[in-house]
Amino acid sequence: MQPIQGFDNVQAVHGRQGMLPGGPYVAVVVRAKEDTTGYGNPCLKVVYDIVEGQYANKFADIDADVEQDWRHEVEIDTAEAGGARLKALVDAIAASNPGWVWDWNEGNMVGRVFGLVLQERKITLTKGKNKGKDRTYLDFWDAVPADVVRTGQAPVPPVNDKRDQQPQTMAVPPTFAQQPTPMATQPAPMAQPVAAPMAPQYQQPYQTAQQQTPMAPQPAGGLYDSDVPF
Repeated sequence: MQPIQGFDNVQAVHGRQGMLPGGPYVAVVVRAKEDTTGYGNPCLKVVYDIVEGQYANKFADIDADVEQDWRHEVEIDTAEAGGARLKALVDAIAASNPGWVWDWNEGNMVGRVFGLVLQERKITLTKGKNKGKDRTYLDFWDAVPADVVRTGQAPVPPVNDKRDQQPQTMAVPPTFAQQPTPMATQPAPMAQPVAAPMAPQYQQPYQTAQQQTPMAPQPAGGLYDSDVPF
């Protein structure tokens, strides 16, 4: 291995260098080139760098390295909805660079600032030596005027999480689950006698024998009176 010039004075970096988080940025076009998507549609690949804020000049050390473009480029499907996403980019560049006019020459985009909105996409790799591991990528979400980003009005897209589902925690079998301690059996309370309700026509005040009204005397004879002939 060849020695690296100035290696003794290089500051060590521990762990993987952090990528940009999803969200809005004021960016500049480094390169723009026509290409084809993985599913066969024409596209425009825009290589960018960040020019304002916390991540300004994030990719300055690789801006000139074409082999590193995949680290900081977005792919815009130019066939989608009649070129609607390309139109969003063109409008954003025009609004951010007074006097700039789109002439179908993607080279004229280079050096122009615009508002770039990136979305995080999380997937689980299905091939190669890293199969089964999760990775995060950045996709083109939208292009807006740079001032929309500067004033905090640009949207922050939700994470596009396509990772495999994590295994669910196994439930404890019922036979091993802790059973609740049974409560001591309490004696049932004695039932209180309940008088059957009386029909309304019989609900009269109770009268003692002395209070009861004597019946009127009946005439002698009656049904078997000897004076009545048969």
